[in-house]
Amino acid sequence: MAIAPTFFAQTIEQLTTFVKHAAWLNTIPSKAKRPRRETKSDAMPHIEAGAHLLEILFEVGPAKPSGMGGQIGIDEIDLVAWQYNQGISLTPWEAKAIRTLSKEYAYMLGQASEAHCPPPWVDPSIMTEERRQKIANAMSSWSDKINASKTKA
Repeated sequence: MAIAPTFFAQTIEQLTTFVKHAAWLNTIPSKAKRPRRETKSDAMPHIEAGAHLLEILFEVGPAKPSGMGGQIGIDEIDLVAWQYNQGISLTPWEAKAIRTLSKEYAYMLGQASEAHCPPPWVDPSIMTEERRQKIANAMSSWSDKINASKTKA
């Protein structure tokens, strides 16, 4: 019965990619004045299941301020308070998943504050064959230069 663990693992992987990309888009990089979501494509990774977990995460608040000026993930008390106020009981798996996603979101907020932080996800529709070839040619050219400089030395 490896289907269920595989399904849950794939769901968490997709949701994690989604929240990391959301955090990256919501961050204002150092020396910038606006969040990336205002200057970059707002396409988001596809998710097949677990959308309700994202709704809960963003309703509770995907992260909260830490004492050091950064952000941390929500904790069990935050989630219990939300459940009580909403009259909802989450399963242990759902609660753990939401807390894990919150920690991933908070971590990415910290990483994404660097101006050159790469996005955690790239929309496959913008990675055309022409763009792939351009990147491959640039990497090949760079590699040729490195190898040429090694043979001269």
